[in-house]
Amino acid sequence: MSTVWAFLKAHTTTDALVAFYVWSAFIGSLPSPQLDSSAFYRFLFTFLNTLGANLSRAYSSRLPIAAAQATGVANAQQAAGVPVDPPRVPKETDTPAKP
Repeated sequence: MSTVWAFLKAHTTTDALVAFYVWSAFIGSLPSPQLDSSAFYRFLFTFLNTLGANLSRAYSSRLPIAAAQATGVANAQQAAGVPVDPPRVPKETDTPAKP
């Protein structure tokens, strides 16, 4: 064990690479925020992924939050079975034909 420790003390670049790998693994294991996640967790997820240079995951349009914003939060709430607030008025699907 002392030879491993001596190697790490002699090669500080290795220390930095190992620390970066552990940091990246930690950030990569964070679950994506869901519609019911708190604002703090959404901030923390985006902030840590940005710090970890994982911009494609931090600002991905495939995350549930971004998808909800793109299609409308009410649609996402209905799809998830969550009561919509404020209640939505159903649209009329039958439109009169123009002459």
